[in-house]
Amino acid sequence: MTHENRKPDQRSRADRADVSKVHNPKLVEASVLRNEQHLALAREPHIWRKALMASDLPASSFRVALAIVDTFVNRKTGACYPSLETIAATCGLSVSGAKKGISALRDAGLIYTEKRRFNGSNTILLCLSQLDRKDLNGSVRTAVEKTETGPSIVPIQVPRKNPNGSHISTHPGPLTFEDNRSTEPLKQTSEDRVIPCGPPSAVVAEEAPPVDLPATPTDLPRTADVVSDVEPSDFRPEKEEVILSQDFAEQRRIVQEISGERGYGSDHVNQALLQMMRDGKLTASSGAALVAAWKQRGKEDAA
Repeated sequence: MTHENRKPDQRSRADRADVSKVHNPKLVEASVLRNEQHLALAREPHIWRKALMASDLPASSFRVALAIVDTFVNRKTGACYPSLETIAATCGLSVSGAKKGISALRDAGLIYTEKRRFNGSNTILLCLSQLDRKDLNGSVRTAVEKTETGPSIVPIQVPRKNPNGSHISTHPGPLTFEDNRSTEPLKQTSEDRVIPCGPPSAVVAEEAPPVDLPATPTDLPRTADVVSDVEPSDFRPEKEEVILSQDFAEQRRIVQEISGERGYGSDHVNQALLQMMRDGKLTASSGAALVAAWKQRGKEDAA
């Protein structure tokens, strides 16, 4: 007799737990929202990397995090279930070191792990901590708060600015029609723009001293008549050039020059710079900022 044909009281505890989860609407809704957030971060990994760089995790956790987001996460489907052995081999760490890195990322609220059936490797979902959550869809953002059974998704109110900057609302979702009317900028009519005026008072005219106004020069050209041969775009600062290269050896050489390190093995600074170059986001200033931030973090860890 298979477990599908068994009676409810004859099923295993794991099967009964799975059935109870399916019939729990709160758990189902939290799982759906968590998967949506993971898929959004998988398609826009720079948001998750920014939250990672703002954390104070050790170097081993940084290696594990960059390996997860750059190597193991599928950009289209979001699938990510590497084994601890695979993560350890990719990062150049021991299995226990990779396990500690996963635990540190989970405690920081940057990932969420789910067990898979048949003793398979855990599924890793990207998420954002409560301090670093981002507005992924422009209207509603969700935060992951830790509970006894794991993180759960709760809606967070997003402050919204009125286009004229005079009003701020904190609705969790899109503004309603009434809210839009209440925050709509005032429209002036022709009657509102009329400034009442009348004849000057005789008393004021007598008491006011005469004012000698300077003569208006007529030989000076007006601003509108001045024509310049220089285009307005010539005064704009030049945009910083993005560093691009299709040759792998050339990419390694450029990264070595920016980081100042040879980068043997799986050096995480070089890997981060390489990924920025392949994503078309590497510039001289962004690369220098990443290296400086990592060196400062290394000094703090050493201290």
